[in-house]
Amino acid sequence: RPVLGNSPGISSFSDNLTAPHATQTSSAVRVAAMVNGSPIHANEVELRLSFALERERERMGSAARGEDGYRTLLAKASTLRTGIIDELINDRLVLESARKEGLIPSQQDIAAEAERMRLAERRSTLDDNLLRRAAERCTITMLRERLVPAGDPHPRKMKSYHETHRRDFMEPARATVRAVVVYRDRAGHADRRTAQEIMVDVQTRLHQTGDFSAVVREFSEDVFAADGGVQCVGTEMHRPVDSFASPIRKVLRHAATADLIGPVDCGGALALVFVDKVTGGSPKPLSEVQEEVVRAIHREEADEALQVHIRKLRSTAQISIF
Repeated sequence: RPVLGNSPGISSFSDNLTAPHATQTSSAVRVAAMVNGSPIHANEVELRLSFALERERERMGSAARGEDGYRTLLAKASTLRTGIIDELINDRLVLESARKEGLIPSQQDIAAEAERMRLAERRSTLDDNLLRRAAERCTITMLRERLVPAGDPHPRKMKSYHETHRRDFMEPARATVRAVVVYRDRAGHADRRTAQEIMVDVQTRLHQTGDFSAVVREFSEDVFAADGGVQCVGTEMHRPVDSFASPIRKVLRHAATADLIGPVDCGGALALVFVDKVTGGSPKPLSEVQEEVVRAIHREEADEALQVHIRKLRSTAQISIF
């Protein structure tokens, strides 16, 4: 029962959240909006809504469980649906504009984008709908790129962007961690005291001996105890901080080498954590990330230009939402 790994379970989300909006007419033929005489069908909205609700459910974690979680997500569904319809209207207008300019993505770009979308949406296969959406996304990307001038930004702008967004260009933090893990559920354990009571003994023994590895062998109850409590993934001991479970990840963000932390509440267990080594977490110099900075500036400028273009398109468009 390892508690320090990061392996969230993801289950499919019930279609019931979209049921209150269903009618006797199939969503495939119902129209959610009209844009310059072209329909946006309800099934397009429901498809995006299902993925949006699944992401929201994952973000909420345990709070999404049970009847209260269902009601919370049901309340969010209406707001999400409104935003999705607005996004689809914008996409339709941008696609019209791109086609008028003769922008057609290559089959290779469409295939690559479809594969990225398939993985992101956890689909097992590609279908015509996914390929169509991938083609639309590639077309919109082509228009975004056309709206901004080519070439590298001015060096002063790159320097300013790098300084303002230093956290976006960090060396990934990694840590080697050992832990004494004591489970809250004492069923099946010879020591029937509570985890809190056992942790008092753990800390006392560590204070007496100063030997963390020995304390791990004596008290720890997880699968890593036999290896001195090193919390590894496969054979990787010095692992990314982001790969640890949330409670440990939070304390490691501010930890230094040789820190003793805890006991940390990991939900089903308490963990006394010793940080053998921490590296990274510092900004990379501009010289190492200049290409990334240029791409980031271009994305930001393209996003701004696209929003200006969309506002212009909407000001003259005929839009009806049902």
